[in-house]
Amino acid sequence: MSMGQPDTLFTWSETARSEFDALVDGTDASDRFRLALAQMIANGWGANRDKPVWALAGALALFGETGAGLASSLDFLWLPANKVFSHLAGCRHPAVSANESGSYHLKLPGGGLMLDRFRLKLLQKYLEFLISCNGFAHSGEVAALLDACLKGGLADRSTTDTAVKTIAKILYRYRADHFDDGHATSAFSILRAYLAGVGDVITDDTVFDFWSADTNGHFKTYQASYFALKDYVDALADARSRAAMRRAGEIDAPGVAGELSVDFVDPFDVEEEDAATGDIAEDVEQVAADGSGRGGREDAAIAALKAIAESEVKLIKKREEMLAAPIASAGAFGCSLPLATLRLLAFHPIQSALSNSLRTGKATLSLKERVTCVEARRYGDLIGEVGELEAAMTEWLKIAFAVRSEEATGNARADAIRAEGAQLLKSRRSQSLARPREELATAFARVERALIALATTLGAFRAATRGRAGPNGDLDAGFEADRAKFAAHLSRLYAD
Repeated sequence: MSMGQPDTLFTWSETARSEFDALVDGTDASDRFRLALAQMIANGWGANRDKPVWALAGALALFGETGAGLASSLDFLWLPANKVFSHLAGCRHPAVSANESGSYHLKLPGGGLMLDRFRLKLLQKYLEFLISCNGFAHSGEVAALLDACLKGGLADRSTTDTAVKTIAKILYRYRADHFDDGHATSAFSILRAYLAGVGDVITDDTVFDFWSADTNGHFKTYQASYFALKDYVDALADARSRAAMRRAGEIDAPGVAGELSVDFVDPFDVEEEDAATGDIAEDVEQVAADGSGRGGREDAAIAALKAIAESEVKLIKKREEMLAAPIASAGAFGCSLPLATLRLLAFHPIQSALSNSLRTGKATLSLKERVTCVEARRYGDLIGEVGELEAAMTEWLKIAFAVRSEEATGNARADAIRAEGAQLLKSRRSQSLARPREELATAFARVERALIALATTLGAFRAATRGRAGPNGDLDAGFEADRAKFAAHLSRLYAD
């Protein structure tokens, strides 16, 4: 999948998003201004995240020295642009020089600043952000620091430096708290830099390549690398949707449709039905006939697995739950990269066992033997187990229908499913089923939708893997090569 890099941050927390929207909503701010302000808050100017703070503090020092008539730094928020540029034109201060374009060059402590109307508006909104961020938590401190710059003027460089350093620390904490890429060592920044170097393309091999790269000192496990990349993809899809929804225009307009498009087929992209409505017999038949065609998003699949595991009726074994959990968590990403997901299922348990044995000193295999991945399950066997679990969930759905519909309905399709479910129920020996029919009906009613969601999620993944099978439908064609790759890297991590 091709991953075009965003023009600005899209992984802000809800707090940061709402505080940013409060700055610009209800104003005549253009898309260009919104983007510039977002980049200014998140990335600063150029390669310097602290430069806007320096520009604001230095400009206030200059306005104070040149007698711009600001009683406090907060007055800068409402200073009209015409008044600002009229003052600069008439102040005749050696630190101020006019440009032919109508902008001004300001000689501030530590460097020069070009100030035009667009940048003036940015600095004013930037000050508003500094005052209001984190629910106005820093308003008093920021105002006092900038008031000191206004009072000290250009000659008092130590005051300006103190203000810049202190406010920069506030901003660093804000970015770390509210932006996924709020600092250079964040997961988002690491992934963005890596993907930029490989053409912004994610393939089945990208997960392993990133995990084993010399530049990756952050994600120690294949699983961590896998889900970090998934989060990156999810964030990009979310950004495109939000960016498009902010724009006026029809949803099928080419520009908006392009923003909303996702780079891979999402097999879980369906509307959720109300749990109290719908034909359970039709759902059972649909799952049994073609589980690969439908499903819920991964959050729903994870919730479904949790509901099934916690059911009063014993529906799933722990081993089965551990197999299903990564597939449910991966969702559409797992279906778009089925081979990478099979590698996760096959080889992460090996790395987890290595870590546990080193931590506890207990192991059923020696370290030297375990790093060879001799215990790894083959891809064909794993998909076979996924299919068996999918079938088991479908059978439980049929049992649920039989328990909840005591009498024949006259509908041949529904009655056939009910009869099959009744026979399946008789073959079950679980003690959790030894309860009155009414209690069983209530228990199954709680998990019917969960059973559907999990069965279709497993079916979607199983269908996705078929596209990676060899010419004879063999999924194991590349297994031995993968085992050698994982063994070599695990040996470097744990045995060398």
